[in-house]
Amino acid sequence: METITKDNLRSQLIELKKNIDAEKSTDNFRAYIKMMSTFHDYSFTNMLLITRQKPEATRVAGYVAWKRLGRVVKKGEKGIIILAPNFKKTTNDAGEEENKKYFRYAYVWDVSQTEGDPLPEYSVATSEQENKYLTSLETIVRDTFGIVLEYEAGLNSFGVSSIGKIRVCAGMSPAESFRTLVHELAHEILHTRANRATLDPAFKETEAETVTFIVCDALKMNTDSSVKYLALWSKTDDIVSHLERVRQCSATILKALQEPAVTA
Repeated sequence: METITKDNLRSQLIELKKNIDAEKSTDNFRAYIKMMSTFHDYSFTNMLLITRQKPEATRVAGYVAWKRLGRVVKKGEKGIIILAPNFKKTTNDAGEEENKKYFRYAYVWDVSQTEGDPLPEYSVATSEQENKYLTSLETIVRDTFGIVLEYEAGLNSFGVSSIGKIRVCAGMSPAESFRTLVHELAHEILHTRANRATLDPAFKETEAETVTFIVCDALKMNTDSSVKYLALWSKTDDIVSHLERVRQCSATILKALQEPAVTA
């Protein structure tokens, strides 16, 4: 595939997305989902552009964002092209003013292309961090999303989502409770009453567990229990739109849990 430039960016994106639909393997989907845990602040389209141009990238940001972090782009480093959303005020046929969304070309650079102040190193989450994550997530579920949360002894499953109410099995470790709560919150966000009746049950579980994988991986928590669901993506049509749905849900949860991430 040729190098991505401003002139061929859109045609290259079409080709990349076609490849996703054609190459349905567990390894590929694990790579895409791992990518979403690394770049959850960026759209799936921009994640494809970043990894196509610099596969080894681990943390990207725009020139100004790096400068705020005390780092500068090294001389001669080539920027990574992405599409940045913008809004322009226009007047519709009814004479009403509205914001029209459009995209412009923008550039980001990977941390390896910069120099300056060191960035914090992230290691596997400790039990203390897992406790804090769980406490924060419980607060988010109740206060931000307005969902009733109950811990129930003797529940027949790890957790249950009932539209507006989540029940979690009592007595599990903080890490297990956290993973379960992320999974059930994903159901609450993604699966309305209408699509719960129409979506295949296995696919609903796949979406929720993929969100769990992305969130836990981004927080450096164990993700082994989520891997078994990834193979089910191979049976899905319109992969790109479904993966973008999952990415948006994961980003919503992570943004609520973390300090604002560095973006372009």
